Amino acid sequence: MPEVYGQDGMGDEAIAYLHYFYGSSDWYITEKDTSDEQHQAFGYVILNGDTQNAELGYISIEEMKSLNKPELDLYYTPQTLGEIKSEKMKKGGAISAKKQASAKKDLADPKKTRKLGATHKKSHVDNDMHKQLKKQGLTNGQIAEVMEL
Repeated sequence: MPEVYGQDGMGDEAIAYLHYFYGSSDWYITEKDTSDEQHQAFGYVILNGDTQNAELGYISIEEMKSLNKPELDLYYTPQTLGEIKSEKMKKGGAISAKKQASAKKDLADPKKTRKLGATHKKSHVDNDMHKQLKKQGLTNGQIAEVMEL
């Protein structure tokens, strides 16, 4: 598996070597940081089956494992990101209104947001949490309330 930046600039031709899953969430790992100090990877993440808001980015391996206990897909065959995106769009496409409401409720749950906050530095968590809550349709006032917890 390439180290972080090993597939930089490849876009949808980058290869995802590992696939973790939990429920309708998927983490496709394209690169992994090999230093002892970092426990992160880079890849494509689809949370709650929401392919419209799926994104590429850095993934904290510790956070991923602590949030939902995802499983490594032992039968996964490496694919390009383009193949994964095409396959996922064919299978389900957009997230349903019911799933959006459920995800919004989960992110607003103080117990769940506290668990997330315990795994990272506050500034990093605040920034990521704010983005995620915004994507789920919460107003700035609602986000401020959740982040004060």
